[in-house]
Amino acid sequence: MILTIWRSPRQFWLIFFSIISSIGICYSVAAKEIADLPPAPTTGTPEGTSSTGGTRGEPQIDRVCNFNARSLVYLLNNGIRDFTISAYPIFWFYSPYSEGQINYLEFTLAEVETTKTIYRTKVNLRERSGIMGIALPQEKQYALKLNQDYSWSLQVYCSQQNERPDLVFEGWLRRLPITSSLQKDLAAFPSRQYSVYLENNILYDALTNLTELRQKKPNDPQIIKAWNQLLIDLGRKELISQPILEPVVYSARDKK
Repeated sequence: MILTIWRSPRQFWLIFFSIISSIGICYSVAAKEIADLPPAPTTGTPEGTSSTGGTRGEPQIDRVCNFNARSLVYLLNNGIRDFTISAYPIFWFYSPYSEGQINYLEFTLAEVETTKTIYRTKVNLRERSGIMGIALPQEKQYALKLNQDYSWSLQVYCSQQNERPDLVFEGWLRRLPITSSLQKDLAAFPSRQYSVYLENNILYDALTNLTELRQKKPNDPQIIKAWNQLLIDLGRKELISQPILEPVVYSARDKK
């Protein structure tokens, strides 16, 4: 059969153009799928700044603020995009510092396109170290807009004498609109909404939902298993045993 095809020029060219057309169709479909993804912001996700002590290839910093300690870690940043459907998401970090060990942290949130700062706050350290959440005030001026990219930074100031931060973490996220199918799935699984968020790659809300459930039901084996697996998937296995602190809303301030 192969010899017959090669001996007939007309049949050869018919098959050749059929193959080329099939390849073109596959390429067009793949290109459309890529084009349908929301474009990344021009600033990108700064490499190596979302964590200094994780397991994702960032440089290990064992000595910060003049004493040895596990480094401060941002729990998310999946290397591509971080999404939320919440107008007021919570930003989750692991802080090895407790009250009195360093001066303070400063958190800033800004619009990527306009570079306008919409929220800045001084983060006071807690009485103990652990996984902490920085929550946006639920006021209109701080609400994230739909389909808009935002950059955030967390700056570490070791002492009162320091005018510049000793350590800076940076990242970005986008707020997506909630679809009817997502809304339906969330309503169908009220006790396992984190699984719906994870299936849709909405990590901010999955993490927040699981931390809330861990605090409400600390001994629930299903929730413990889901929490541990999420940290493993995020490359944060070393944080499984760390306590989860209540997220705090800090008052915004205009100047340092």
